[in-house]
Amino acid sequence: PPTFPQRLQPPEKKKQTERKKRRDDDKKKVIISEKRQKRTANKYQVGDVPYPYTSREEYERALSGALGKEWNVSNAFRDLTRPEILVRPGKMIQPISKMAKKKATTQRAPAKF
Repeated sequence: PPTFPQRLQPPEKKKQTERKKRRDDDKKKVIISEKRQKRTANKYQVGDVPYPYTSREEYERALSGALGKEWNVSNAFRDLTRPEILVRPGKMIQPISKMAKKKATTQRAPAKF
């Protein structure tokens, strides 16, 4: 057989290496990004367990509870979604003083399960 110059020969075939299994291999028309987005992940993670909770499991259980009207009675839904501070629109908000901070010991009760 005639020998062709290198530029006219077909490219060499690469070996089939075993690739890592992806989460979207079995899903058609779906691409799941495998990259971890540190900025976004750190934004929504807490470093330690917030005050009323004593363990990580207790905190996660409180977060997993549904807040919607479909799963709670109307009074419970209103209490769970009410803001901490109520101010009428257009009213001036004065800065809080140090004495008022010390007096304000009333906190919302922790969720009951």
